[in-house]
Amino acid sequence: MTDAPTVGDDAVLDSIGAILASAMLPTAPAAAPAPVLDAVASPPAPERQPLFVPQSPGLPLVERAAPPAPTAPAVEEPADPIDEAPDREPPSRARLIAEWVGIVGLALLVAILVKLFVISSFAIPSESMYPTLQKGDRVLVNRLSYQTHELRRGDVIVFERPPKSPIDGPDAPKDLIKRVVGLPGDVVATHDGSVWVNGKRLEEPYVAEGVESTGLEEGVKVPANHVWVMGDNRTNSADSRVFGPLSEQLVIGRAFARVWPVGRIGFL
Repeated sequence: MTDAPTVGDDAVLDSIGAILASAMLPTAPAAAPAPVLDAVASPPAPERQPLFVPQSPGLPLVERAAPPAPTAPAVEEPADPIDEAPDREPPSRARLIAEWVGIVGLALLVAILVKLFVISSFAIPSESMYPTLQKGDRVLVNRLSYQTHELRRGDVIVFERPPKSPIDGPDAPKDLIKRVVGLPGDVVATHDGSVWVNGKRLEEPYVAEGVESTGLEEGVKVPANHVWVMGDNRTNSADSRVFGPLSEQLVIGRAFARVWPVGRIGFL
């Protein structure tokens, strides 16, 4: 026989049923809490901090100053030598005169030495060297030419008037000018209006056209230390055909240039 439930038992059963019912029914999910948006501010710009040099422990930090900006080196202006030079008194008038006298005297001495021992100027006294030289022309003569080489055929030379020269008297020129035609040992002769040396006709472009060389048909041998000289104007020249072979000791030098007049300047 089954016992009937009591009141107290019904209350217990109701409680159990409610629990089972709640466990079996689906439950709505809990609403997620709304997110809270915090305003994110931009980080502040870092402030420029002074440079610090770490010090030994226990000592305060010492601020290190920034290096100075480089600057261009200063350019020193050169001192004006005139400003730095000590004041000097101008030379006296007597000193200036003495200096000029010394300069002029030295120049004259040099000119005299050159004229006596190096280069001299000679005036042409006659037409014996026409057309190469005319009367009144001036030529330069190198006195040292034959110190370095022997006389050469064709050279125009200035020499002292030889003892046998027919040109004499107080107005006679002391020095003469002619052309070397024969050298020591040469046999010089004239044939057919031309000069022949050692049996060969001598080419003489300096003789004017139509002028003939005469007066030496038999020929002559030039002795040692002598030369045979003739003027280019063969029909009007007192040369070796008159006074004979010329001693080399009488030769002054070689005429190398015509310097006067201006229109006839040129080398010989």
